[in-house]
Amino acid sequence: MIVTEERTVEIMIKSKIGFANRIDENSFFCKALAFGTAMIALLGWYHFLYLIPFPSVVNKILQIHVVVFMEAVCGILFSLYCLVMYKKTLLSANHFRWLYTYIPVLIITFVVEWIGSVIRYPGLGVMKSFRFGCNFLMVGLIPAVFVLFKILGSDGVFKILDYFSFVWNIVLIVQACYYKYCGRILFGLQSYFDYYTKGRIDTRFGLRVLMGCMGVYIIYYNLSDLYDSDLALGKKLFSLFRAVVGICCLLFVQQSRLALVYFGFSLAVMLLINNKTSRQRKIELITVLAAAIILLGTGVIQNLISKMLLVEKMNGGVSLSARLYEIRYYLGCWLKNPILGNGFTIGKESSALYAVEHGELGTAYYSDIGLIGLLAETGLLSVVFFLFPMYQGFQLIRKIRKQNGIPQKETIFAMTGYSYLVISSISEIVTDNERSIMFPLMLAYFMYLVYRAQPTDENG
Repeated sequence: MIVTEERTVEIMIKSKIGFANRIDENSFFCKALAFGTAMIALLGWYHFLYLIPFPSVVNKILQIHVVVFMEAVCGILFSLYCLVMYKKTLLSANHFRWLYTYIPVLIITFVVEWIGSVIRYPGLGVMKSFRFGCNFLMVGLIPAVFVLFKILGSDGVFKILDYFSFVWNIVLIVQACYYKYCGRILFGLQSYFDYYTKGRIDTRFGLRVLMGCMGVYIIYYNLSDLYDSDLALGKKLFSLFRAVVGICCLLFVQQSRLALVYFGFSLAVMLLINNKTSRQRKIELITVLAAAIILLGTGVIQNLISKMLLVEKMNGGVSLSARLYEIRYYLGCWLKNPILGNGFTIGKESSALYAVEHGELGTAYYSDIGLIGLLAETGLLSVVFFLFPMYQGFQLIRKIRKQNGIPQKETIFAMTGYSYLVISSISEIVTDNERSIMFPLMLAYFMYLVYRAQPTDENG
């Protein structure tokens, strides 16, 4: 058989375009990629689970805004590479085409906000402003994360995050119990409080530590396993156990009232959205009622709520008054600068730049009031940074809902995850540094589900 030069070129082109299609999921490359993904989570968002008391120099490198800076820059470059290398494949599907307009617009919008910040705040510094705005570039990692899903599969990616999150939850419970009975914390957890609370160990009624960006999403992922008809009973019970451990951390370690409200809202979405048989509905109803009877009957919920309210009362309603101040201050900031907002600012306490971001009282934080804080920081450019990607996510969810080739488990998890993205934007918006990795992760996951369910010839 004679292969012409033209045919050879065609084979080479198809080889490049279909590269990710033919990668063996059991290959060394895939295993290395999975390991690398876990290491990014460990190194960046979870500080190696705070198991190691690093020296101060290393702790500065592992600060979340520094990690976001490194991952945003590297991720955007790789995403641009993916858009070029997989152009024919990606453009063949309607749900990918918007990325070819959106990614350049995102970069241009970021540069406009960045330059505007440098001009308005000469003392800020070019690189410092860039570094502290990189969380808004994270959504541009969608193509890179999509390739990760395409190589490892959705289960491969989420199992890495699942088991890592489970270990983190166990560490949190151990830390909380040790603090309760011994009055001390273990390993390198002090660096967490050095960064977030200026060295003060945060307590409400016991040790208080945030679960991290993946916590609630992984609980939903574990619960979605219960809808997998092909999963063995033992594995379902283990998934339920991991979900219960996560819920315990949410209740007794994170101790956030709004987080509980958001979790309950999206959990209700999970129970209501899917098409279930009457038997499934009865099982769900009995499970919810049993859980409610146990929690209410043992006084767990009452004690939890009363202690939270007691702390708020002892603090003189500080939390509520702080939120009201933040809303007033940040709405004023947006009205003064409706296009660019305050911009990318950072400053030391008592400085003018610090007052721009945190108000004259120094108690306002963008992350506390979600979308209002985002408008104050980036003005109407938040349409590019947040609202447009969320709209595209909604369009993808509609396709997932209608697509027959997507397993029920993944449809439920995707819709529940999106509902959490929406409801949590009230105060835990996904563009914040600590949560910014979940934005491209969830949107890329939605795209992957639609992509995988389409005919092979449309996928390139």
